[in-house]
Amino acid sequence: MTLNIKSALKEAVFWLLANIVGMGTYFAIESWILAPRDEVDEINPMDVMYYWSKLDFPVLAVFLVLNFVWLISILMRRPSDSKRSALAVWLMVCLAWGVTLIIHGVAVIMLVLVIGIG
Repeated sequence: MTLNIKSALKEAVFWLLANIVGMGTYFAIESWILAPRDEVDEINPMDVMYYWSKLDFPVLAVFLVLNFVWLISILMRRPSDSKRSALAVWLMVCLAWGVTLIIHGVAVIMLVLVIGIG
């Protein structure tokens, strides 16, 4: 009944590395969008939406699908004891993605605009 996180991490090396690369890519694009510029090269809010939808959103969509496939593989192939450990690793990766999305806040702003809350 104990979580064996160490073995779950060893088994999920591909998924972890892929997610780290995805978070780094997302963070780099997001940083480029929000980088300070002089007045001539400044990106207006419509450009932010354009660049976010053309650059950031595809990265998010790919990794949403990738992590969903990972979750399905955890639920389908694992015995019950190692399933909890693998789910704990998966939840840690989801938490890391949440932190990555909130750091700059553009994803949160875009979601608010798309949902129409604000």
